[in-house]
Amino acid sequence: MAALGLVLSGARAQYITQLFPEGLFGPGDNLGVTVRSRARPATDFQGIHAGSFLIQPRLGEAAGYDNNTSGASRGKGSALFDTTASVAVSSLWSRDALGAYVSVDDQRYPAQSRQNQTDWTAAIGGALDIGRDRLTAGYSHLALHQTARSLDSPQLDAPGAFSVDALRTDATLHSGRFTFIPAFTITDYRFASVSIAGVPVTQAPRDRIEFESSLTLRYDVAPLRSLVLAVRETEIHHTAAPPGIPSTDSHGITLLAGVDFAPSALWHVSALAGVQARTYASSAYSNDVAPVAEVNVVWQPSGLTTVTGTLDRRIEDAAEEGFVSYTLTSARLSVDHELRRDILLGAHANYDNLAYNHGGGTSVFAGGGASVTWLTSRNLHVVGSFEHVTKTSRDGNFGDDVLMLKLNFGL
Repeated sequence: MAALGLVLSGARAQYITQLFPEGLFGPGDNLGVTVRSRARPATDFQGIHAGSFLIQPRLGEAAGYDNNTSGASRGKGSALFDTTASVAVSSLWSRDALGAYVSVDDQRYPAQSRQNQTDWTAAIGGALDIGRDRLTAGYSHLALHQTARSLDSPQLDAPGAFSVDALRTDATLHSGRFTFIPAFTITDYRFASVSIAGVPVTQAPRDRIEFESSLTLRYDVAPLRSLVLAVRETEIHHTAAPPGIPSTDSHGITLLAGVDFAPSALWHVSALAGVQARTYASSAYSNDVAPVAEVNVVWQPSGLTTVTGTLDRRIEDAAEEGFVSYTLTSARLSVDHELRRDILLGAHANYDNLAYNHGGGTSVFAGGGASVTWLTSRNLHVVGSFEHVTKTSRDGNFGDDVLMLKLNFGL
């Protein structure tokens, strides 16, 4: 299922999430196990055993209120009903692995029906073990929507559909204390037309295929102490570029170096830093060069509390017409606390800064939220949550508050 997780994340997968597992699953006294990832046999969904496979069906029903469904400066509110369902199938073999995953997420706004949307995903992945080494491959399809509340999105009147198809393969090769991880990913993005200020607007110029190859070298200095060096190359080819417009096709290189270590039972630090450079096929655009980083710090002052801080900085393709790319800086701080064995409290704060390259200005998203999870049984979890976000940018500001109560069913 770890290999399948990489497939689902597609080209957006970051090195830290690939190389340094966050929140290892297991008993609460194991190093690396967090409040959220702790095994709770009395209330965890157990799944269905079918021979040497585990089937994990899930169903979620949520109801709440969103006070700004369109992400406009004076947006209108509506009740929100959110239905989610998923099925994961994974092998239980001692060696090799095979997994598949299907999910759907349907959101309904009775007072603002134009904002209704249905997303779904499907993926299959597997791994082959050869001695200590492992080869993985997988494919995923994601049918999603962008909205005016999405990062780097124009002021849409209604959700705009897009799809992502990703094919990924990699290998984990061991030699003494060294680990070599070559990887290759092909990702195809397709965007449907959208509505902006009541006018249909094509998003075809955003259609693209990304080819990403990488090589990572990891050296284990000691248990729970590793050094990492990684290089990643990306080719982006836009498949429906308008004639007469300078091409935004690009070639990029990212170099990262970092560490993964646990200085004590209270702390776990994973950090990568380096530089990302991008050159364009057209001389109309100057090169993009930026320092980039991925940092994840986990502090567990007690077995009942986990504090997690993350930082991510990278160059991304811009969605809005007239802009080529932006440098994204994202930070997140979250606190999880086990009030009782069956009551989990959570709170988080987010910050996203989009600095558009080539003089495009900035957009800032800031917000946070809180949640209460009641683990009532092995078949039912109840979650109450509140989310707030504000956007400040050149094309308008907005605030959005969402209050939800969700019932999660599982076998």
